[in-house]
Amino acid sequence: MPDISHLAIDSLPLAFGIIMAIIGLVFYTQALPGKFWQRFYAVLPGIVLCCFIPATLNSLGVFADGIGSKIYGFTATYLLPASLLLMTLSMDVPKILGLGWKAIAMFFAASIAIIISGPISLGIAKWVSPEMFTDDTLWRGFSAVAGSWIGGAANQAAMKELFGVSDDLFGMMILVDTTNASLWLLAILVMAKHSAKIDKFLRADSSSIDKVIAAVESYERDHARPA
Repeated sequence: MPDISHLAIDSLPLAFGIIMAIIGLVFYTQALPGKFWQRFYAVLPGIVLCCFIPATLNSLGVFADGIGSKIYGFTATYLLPASLLLMTLSMDVPKILGLGWKAIAMFFAASIAIIISGPISLGIAKWVSPEMFTDDTLWRGFSAVAGSWIGGAANQAAMKELFGVSDDLFGMMILVDTTNASLWLLAILVMAKHSAKIDKFLRADSSSIDKVIAAVESYERDHARPA
């Protein structure tokens, strides 16, 4: 078999541009209204493809050895702080406070539950299968999952950087995260059809949330780009 290692991409701008083009193409097709793409991404979430396609190209030798660490260093140094800043700037604090103390307390309670559930599940798994914890790194992956559920993909990437999660473990945790998120989304969509009955049964007052949803929909209509 001929040696094609000299053809591998070793330029940081070129490799980064290819990966960004792949991610852009995935999110572009995911937003298309066609039934094919809607069904396709219902089975295979876009975030999985964003990780799987570059990883496959790397395994096939498209990228030179060491280019991954260069891309990671570049994104962690420049893109990650910018993403966290933009995520923070998009917060509407007055509307959040307008939800009332019960909604805010529920948010913090859910965040605390996610943080606590990680160590509990790790403890149960260690009791059932202690051989999984020989290298003492699995907890780092759970920190990335918890970060994703609390603050989204940008927070997940921040946890990867903060706790030094390996690329292999991070890839597995992304798969776990997207699988759980897809199952939970399915449950939410099923329950959403009966939201009025559920609110009535729980005696829940969702008027403040309905106002926020209406405000968000109005903002999207006012700032939507023409097709």
